[in-house]
Amino acid sequence: MEHIVQALKSVPLLADLPENKLRTLAGLGTERRFKPGEATAEAGTPANAMFIMLEGEIEGRSDDRAVFTARAGDITGKLPHSRMVTFPITSRAVTAVWNLTIPDSAFAEMLDRIPELDARLIGLMADRIRSFTADQVQQSKLAALGKLSAGLAHELNNPASAAARAADSIRAKLEELRRLDLRVASADLSHEQRVALFEAETRALDHARGCTGLDALTRSDREEELGAGLQKLGVANAWELASQLVDAGFTRESVEAFAREADGIFPQALARIGLLIAVDQLSAEILESMTRISALVK
Repeated sequence: MEHIVQALKSVPLLADLPENKLRTLAGLGTERRFKPGEATAEAGTPANAMFIMLEGEIEGRSDDRAVFTARAGDITGKLPHSRMVTFPITSRAVTAVWNLTIPDSAFAEMLDRIPELDARLIGLMADRIRSFTADQVQQSKLAALGKLSAGLAHELNNPASAAARAADSIRAKLEELRRLDLRVASADLSHEQRVALFEAETRALDHARGCTGLDALTRSDREEELGAGLQKLGVANAWELASQLVDAGFTRESVEAFAREADGIFPQALARIGLLIAVDQLSAEILESMTRISALVK
């Protein structure tokens, strides 16, 4: 028993007790030893004892995370006046453990013979409740942060995906634009024709950028009329191009006028305008997506 009494003197809560009272405490308990990994208390089993840690370390885990740790000098398990019925989690020895186990059936005698322990153990229980409450609050905050992170990730994913799609489309359209540039550049055009082509492209881009949108019925009618006119002029993918050119303010009459100005490179020149409008619109989509992402981050 003497070795237990000497070990109890290293427990902060008991260190100032007279040796005879430490001996009384040692006599009320049972000396127990555990190997690393061995369970010192099983979740769901009756909480019927207080454990005074004399050597080693134990850890209680829940959902694969450490909930509490007790080391040499700590008092854990069920305390007097506690309403604990069963152990909430399983605790295991991290290192070799030596403790003094005092059954709850001996609590009354313990407090009767060592009355100063009553207030001390009540204070210990209050500290444990505060620690448990703080941990619960922290877990709630982490759960809320997890939900916020998941929601933010979802909100960021939409504009980021839109920007990525637009960038990919721009790459493909730039390749088409390079091929058209080569054909336009190699055409035998006068300086006036090249200036007229540049001005037509500028007007088309400006109109497309300032376009506030047409109602569905009007847009459909204009696209159909323009598509038929382009098809009559022998333009490839006339109907796809019509959708872009409507935004640029082109009508069947203006396209026919442009065909006369562009002369032999009309299909290429018109397709080039369509591609420029498409690239400009995709760039605007990327800018809008990045603005949305920036706003979400802020």
